[in-house]
Amino acid sequence: MVLYFRFLIFDFRFVRMVSVLLLAAWWSGDAFSQQTAEANGKFVVETVGGEAFSGTGVQKSGGKIVLAGDAAREFEIDEVVGIETGAAETKASDKGQKILFVTGGGLRGVVDSVSASSLEFVFGDSPVSIGLEAIAGVVWTDSQDVQNLLNNPSAEADRVVVEGASGSVIVSGLFEGMNTTQLSIQYQGQSRSVDRAKIQAILPARISVPTKQDVAATVTMSDGQSFRGKVFAMDSESVTVSVMQQEIKLPVDAVSTIAFASDRILRLTELEPVSVSEEVMFAPAREWKRNKSVSGNPIRLNDGSGDGSGKSYGNGLGMQARTQMIFANEKQFDRFAALVGIDLETEGRGDCLVSVRGDGIVLWSARLQGGQPALPVNIDIAGMKQIELLVELGEQFDLSDHVDWADARFLRTR
Repeated sequence: MVLYFRFLIFDFRFVRMVSVLLLAAWWSGDAFSQQTAEANGKFVVETVGGEAFSGTGVQKSGGKIVLAGDAAREFEIDEVVGIETGAAETKASDKGQKILFVTGGGLRGVVDSVSASSLEFVFGDSPVSIGLEAIAGVVWTDSQDVQNLLNNPSAEADRVVVEGASGSVIVSGLFEGMNTTQLSIQYQGQSRSVDRAKIQAILPARISVPTKQDVAATVTMSDGQSFRGKVFAMDSESVTVSVMQQEIKLPVDAVSTIAFASDRILRLTELEPVSVSEEVMFAPAREWKRNKSVSGNPIRLNDGSGDGSGKSYGNGLGMQARTQMIFANEKQFDRFAALVGIDLETEGRGDCLVSVRGDGIVLWSARLQGGQPALPVNIDIAGMKQIELLVELGEQFDLSDHVDWADARFLRTR
C-alpha cells in the first residue's frame, strides 16, 4: 500500500467561580453568559449558546453528547463547541517520532515498526496500530528539506529522507516496510535497504484528501499535542478518534479538550483575514501565527488557578502590538467568542490594549497586563460584515505584548 504524507480588568476565574447572581448581572450586559449549570464534575461541555455544563462523565451516543452527573443532560453534536475532560496537563515528551496524520496534526510516539499496510507505535503507555492510509508521515529529524517536502507532497511516489555524507538525500520509490534495523523501499525497480539510524523522515505519496467529515473535531492532548479527526466514541475512560476511517483509542486522561466543528462554529484559524496590518516600535518584527504564540510556541495563558502553570490551547491566533486583523463575517454569524491574554512566554511582562470592532464600531476593549488571568470575550456581532481584532501597545512599549486569542471563533446561536 502506498503511503501518504502531509505535515501538517477580567479574571478568568469568573467563568467557573462566580455566583449565579453575578452571572445574571453579567448576562444583562452585552457580555454573553458563560454559566455552569452543574458543578462538582471534572467534565465540562460548552455549548454554542455560551453555557458551560459540568458533570462526572461524558459519553458520545450516536449524534448526541450525554453528560452524566446530578442532572444528566443530552446535547446534539452541533450544539457543542467543545468538551473539557479535566485531565491534568503533562509535559510534552521529547522521545520518539512525530506521527503526522492526513487530517492534520499528530502525536509524538515511539515507532515500533511499519509494514506495507500499517504503523505500530506507542503513545505514552498506549500501543497504537493504525492503517497507513491515515498516516501523513513519520519524522525523526526535522530539517528544511523535510519541511519543503511536507509542503509539496508527491502523488506518484513515497519519499524517504536519509542522512548522507554531505547532507540529506531524498530517495523516491515504493515503500515496502521498516523494522527495528532497516527500511526497505523499491527504488528504480529494485528493493533497496536503508539503515534505520540514518532515516530523517518517511514522506508517503498523497493518495487521499480528507473530507469535511474527516476533520469534524480537533483533539488536544494533555501534553499540548493536537490532531484532527472524527470522534467515533467517548466515555469516562477513553476517547476513540477516527482518522480517515482508522480508529485510535486513547485514555481519557491523556485528552485535554475536544473542539467540534459544525456549521454553527467557524474558528478564525480556518479563515484567511481580509487584511493584516503589523507595525513594531522596538520589538523584533514577528508575523502573526495560527495555533501558536507570536514567538512560535504553543499558546499558553494564565487560567487564574494561582499556581502559575497556566493552560495550553491548541487553537488560536498569536500576535503582538501593534497588529490589526480584519475577518469577513460572510456567513452571518451572530457571536464572536475567544479567550484573550498575554502569553506566559513573556514571564509576566507586557502591557497592551486590545479591542474587537465590528464594521468600525468598538464592541469590546480591555487592557492586558502580563501575569494577569486571560479574559473571556463573547459579544454580539449580528448583522456585521467585518470583525476586527486590534492589539495596541500600552505603557511598556511593545517589547512583550505577545497576545493570544485562544479559540477565537464565530458562532451561530440563533
